[in-house]
Amino acid sequence: MGYRSDVVLMAVFANAEQHDEVMAVYRMDANVQKHDLERAWRRVDMDGGEVIRIYEGNDVKWYEPYTDVQGLEYMSELLDTFHENRGFNYAWGNVRIGKEMDDLSYDTFSPDGNDLIKIVYDVLSIERTIRLGV
Repeated sequence: MGYRSDVVLMAVFANAEQHDEVMAVYRMDANVQKHDLERAWRRVDMDGGEVIRIYEGNDVKWYEPYTDVQGLEYMSELLDTFHENRGFNYAWGNVRIGKEMDDLSYDTFSPDGNDLIKIVYDVLSIERTIRLGV
């Protein structure tokens, strides 16, 4: 059992070439290989040439010590590294909703304030609804 969350991670790449280069390094990580995480990220090609990778996890145990969580979060670290060393622009979105009403996190980031963050804002949002069971 344990506490479970719904999680969405989103990486936005400026173009397919940068995407392919980052993913080539990502797939070599031990945790990524152990849990076959590359396939957990859905690819979306945008009309402007940008590429989005989206991870969607429902009812998952999202704990830092878990190696699958470390492998998924490695994407964010890798994007930072490519930005610092190669000048790649990117945007990042991270949403996690837990079971409790106040357990919600929504974080977005783009280095140097690049325009790729607009894509995150356009496609990643939280929607609250009320459900009645009678």
